[in-house]
This record gives sequence, C-alpha cells and structure tokens, in this order.
Amino acid sequence: MLPLEEHDPFYVKFVDVHRELHHVVEAVEKGIRAALHANDVAAWSELPKLLQELRAHLQRHFAEEEAGGVLEEAMSRLPRLAPKFAVVERQHAPLLRQIDQLAQRAQNGGLTVAQWRSLADEFGRFVYALRAHEAAENRIVEEAFAVKT
Repeated sequence: MLPLEEHDPFYVKFVDVHRELHHVVEAVEKGIRAALHANDVAAWSELPKLLQELRAHLQRHFAEEEAGGVLEEAMSRLPRLAPKFAVVERQHAPLLRQIDQLAQRAQNGGLTVAQWRSLADEFGRFVYALRAHEAAENRIVEEAFAVKT
C-alpha cells in the first residue's frame, strides 16, 4: 500500500477534508458526552455553538463537493460511478435539514435535561446517517482512484 502522500493529490485532498469533518463531529460528540456526564442544564451551554459550527462546516463541505473537485474527478475517471454519486449527492439536503433542526432546537434554549438528552439521541442518529453518507463517498472515490485500503 502506498503512503497517503504518494496517492493522487485529488485523493489526498479528499481524505484531508473528510478527516477535518470527522474532527468537527467528534468535538460535538465530546461536548455531548461531557454534558451527559454532568447531568446539568448548564453543562449543555456549549452545544448550540458546536452544532452551529458543524452545520456551517457541513454546508461548506457539501457545497465544495457539489461544485466539483474530487468527486467530479472521480466521475471523469470512472463514469460508471455517476449513479452512485448522484445518490450520495441527493443526501446532502436532507442531512443539512437534520443538522439545521438540531442546531435550531439547541439555539432556542430553555430545554430541560431530558430534552437535551433527547436532542443528543437525535444527534447520534444524525451522525450515524452522516457517517454512512461519508462511507459511501469513500467507496466511490477509492474505486475511482483505485486506492487499496
């Protein structure tokens, strides 16, 4: 297997962008774990900001993907992957709506600990869907760039 830096620059950028997204998601998850452990409404005070940061990051991420770049390069290299790409691209809007709803609920405030826990559960389901989406993108790009992982 080639070291990452010896891969195609399109692939390297793709990996870097996805790694950055993963770190932003992890920051929210860490904030949620800390708040759940504290079991106190005040402990949730950072979550609205973290969710807004994730939402902004995800919006930029999806916009960049839709504008071209790595996924477009993957389609040009292996056109038969276009239907798979169309499927993952159609997932962008619903994922953004989900994070919008979560961020809005958190921003409105006045939630009880039970309501924060419910929001945390919903965030867990969102992250599951987002990771499935990112895994599908990874499979497309790895196939197009013939990356052996």
